[in-house]
Amino acid sequence: MKFYVNAKLTPENERLYVLYGNIAEIYHQAGDIEKAKEYYQMSIGAKKSYFMKNKSVRASIKAAEFYRDIGNYSYAVLILDDAIRFCDDTEANITKWKQIYFTYTTVYFDSSVYHGFGRKEKDDIEKYAKMYMEELQKEYKSEEKWLSDLRYRPARLYDLAIISICVRDLEKARHYLEQIPDCKLCVMCETCDCFEYYFGMGLIAELEGKKEEAKKLYEKAIKIKGHYPCAEHHLEKL
Repeated sequence: MKFYVNAKLTPENERLYVLYGNIAEIYHQAGDIEKAKEYYQMSIGAKKSYFMKNKSVRASIKAAEFYRDIGNYSYAVLILDDAIRFCDDTEANITKWKQIYFTYTTVYFDSSVYHGFGRKEKDDIEKYAKMYMEELQKEYKSEEKWLSDLRYRPARLYDLAIISICVRDLEKARHYLEQIPDCKLCVMCETCDCFEYYFGMGLIAELEGKKEEAKKLYEKAIKIKGHYPCAEHHLEKL
């Protein structure tokens, strides 16, 4: 269910919150977690009076991903819960809703990996994964149409693989991931080799109980990308 707050986010505030988030990400990449926290707090308006708050949904999603990656799952959920109140149900926000539901799914998945996978956790993961797919269908009508743009195909295959991993459909996840190395046109690529492919395969190996294989895959992903908080977090837990 979607709830909205009648609070106008000005373009100037949106740019400022996103700027704070970008600075936070730089500190995070540099390994300065405390400075990253400071700027992520600024990016979600946490230091403003509650009654004067407005939110950048984009900045909030990035902040939630950060707290997920450092293992603070409950706070990541609170940030997403707050962001939902400022994201109205318009066609212009379909992509934001998709990103919110994707992030919810991954937060609950990561939490379940380390804190236990019970009935409630399973229900939460499946609920948000389903909502993510519903938003995708609303925006693109079909999965095939979403994947048809070769410029973004590898990144989108990765997203579908992660959603499949979260709901424990490992064969479907493997099917998506195995298509990624053949794609050479992705405009999202940061490196010549796809670190996200190795990270995704590492998640599958971890869930299958193949710890040594998972470690090698996470190490490969980190070697390609450099600082890779998601992979580093999973590797550390292993």
